[in-house]
Amino acid sequence: METKNESYQVNIEESFLEIIKDFKDSYSGLFIKGVTDPQVIKEGNLEKIGESLTRISEFLDNRLQDLKFEASEEKVNEINSRLKTAVKVVNEMGNEIKSLENHEPKDYHWYVVGTLTVVLIGLFDYIEIYMEHHP
Repeated sequence: METKNESYQVNIEESFLEIIKDFKDSYSGLFIKGVTDPQVIKEGNLEKIGESLTRISEFLDNRLQDLKFEASEEKVNEINSRLKTAVKVVNEMGNEIKSLENHEPKDYHWYVVGTLTVVLIGLFDYIEIYMEHHP
């Protein structure tokens, strides 16, 4: 018999699959499919999840370097500084999670992380397109 909690997790998994199923084979789309593999999340293999987080941080760091910020946005505690720090923290978390030996199968937290990754990369895509059309 399926418990209420198990049913909830299935709905989260199905929702996540719905988000990523139609991504085009663009640079970002392929990357997202690679690092937000639903099977890895389902298995809860923390080494693979940690590796995904470090790859996400590297991808975001590369995208961040392509953005042009105003001098005022470069100061400590301003947007560029906060973004760089956040990306660095994601990398550090990924490295720490890779070293954990336990598994967290079907843990909805990883679906949340995957979904937020999709949102972040989508925002970077939008910013890049906007900047190309509004130099």
